[in-house]
Amino acid sequence: MATQTKTPAAPSSIPSGSSQKRTPQLVSVPRDRLVPDPKNRVIVQDEELQGLADSLKILGVLEPIKVREREGEDLFDIKDGERRWTAAGLAGLAEVPCLVFDKSLSDADVIAAGIALNVHRVAHGAVHIARRLRDLKNQHGDTQEELARRTGIALPRAKLYLALLEASDHLLAFFAADDVPLVVAVEFMRYEKATSEAASRKLLERHQATPLSRRDLIELRKRATEKEPDTSKPTTSAPGRASTPRSFGEDLERAFQRDRVAALAELTAVLMRLGLQVVPAKSAA
Repeated sequence: MATQTKTPAAPSSIPSGSSQKRTPQLVSVPRDRLVPDPKNRVIVQDEELQGLADSLKILGVLEPIKVREREGEDLFDIKDGERRWTAAGLAGLAEVPCLVFDKSLSDADVIAAGIALNVHRVAHGAVHIARRLRDLKNQHGDTQEELARRTGIALPRAKLYLALLEASDHLLAFFAADDVPLVVAVEFMRYEKATSEAASRKLLERHQATPLSRRDLIELRKRATEKEPDTSKPTTSAPGRASTPRSFGEDLERAFQRDRVAALAELTAVLMRLGLQVVPAKSAA
């Protein structure tokens, strides 16, 4: 059953001649009572969805999901907010706030009423989550491990959020205004640390003209910090002996030696795409 938490007053933007049934009720609904629209595209569990799940854990559901009652069933059809519903599952939320529209309303009526309510989306970007995590950490005097346990956010991601706040003010302002995903924002911050604030401003201008991916940013940072090999010098390998390519394990080890947090974040992202996950080793008793 849905639990009513609040009944908002009828918004003045809805025409006075409208039926009272057009006014939705704000209630807390068990997530398993909400039914997604089978005609909608499949929602990919990518970095942006994980970021939304982090936001729901830290900031809560800032915009209710719009649903409509089903005739004769204790179920509700999702009309707007399926990504929030999916992210709520990743965040482990049992209930979510919903604007429940009467079952007699058509899809068009629900959409029109939702527009009339003028419910604005609230930013849930990485920098907003990072600042909230920092506040929680300071409030409780938590270590990063304790903060991760308190919030339910994986430790590698919690570390990335906190590291993000080391960026300059102009980068933080950009992250907040553009809702930049965590892994992209962190690479901007790392590029700035490896080069300079002036260089990061130029990179930001380039990104705003043509968006750069996380991989693009990693490559640009490598180019900026690593010397190009001197091809004029002969190789040191013996004549007739081909050089042995490095194994995947060696490359992975080198990546962790260069930047443990970045390497773990990239490994975690790759494993997520493959349906796998990193499981922390149990400490010895």
